[in-house]
Amino acid sequence: MEGQCSKCQVWMKGADGLFCANYCWRRGPFVPCEGAWCPNCFRTEGKVKWFIRQEVDDDGNWLVTRDGDPGFVVGKGDHLITPFQCPLCHFRNVQMRDPLPFLASDQDALEFITRAILDSFWSQESSTVKTNLRAAVRGGAQWKDLAFQA
Repeated sequence: MEGQCSKCQVWMKGADGLFCANYCWRRGPFVPCEGAWCPNCFRTEGKVKWFIRQEVDDDGNWLVTRDGDPGFVVGKGDHLITPFQCPLCHFRNVQMRDPLPFLASDQDALEFITRAILDSFWSQESSTVKTNLRAAVRGGAQWKDLAFQA
């Protein structure tokens, strides 16, 4: 799979990018999905301030800070463990329409969907992700050795 990052326009190939499961597919009345990102480019827009648990006080209570974008990004291979559909495809699944750029509630929904996707990625152990990424790359190489078309 190959494509351009939706944010920075860098050309990506295979496991180097984060590709929507619906990439290049027409679903219903919608134009084909072009959702692809460099791992560092897929993040919230920073419109919503997110509460992030960071540490525990002396009594064992979580200390919560308000800090907007936590700076977390997608790790290479995260999408191989957690099924990934881009925020636009999720929005289309729920609303059965495209988001309207001038409607604040639609833009907020896209922000919340993005955060939920990031949370699902961050729930994975990095060692598990790396192991699965290596296996996927090795499997892709074996397909090429056998001359199968992906």
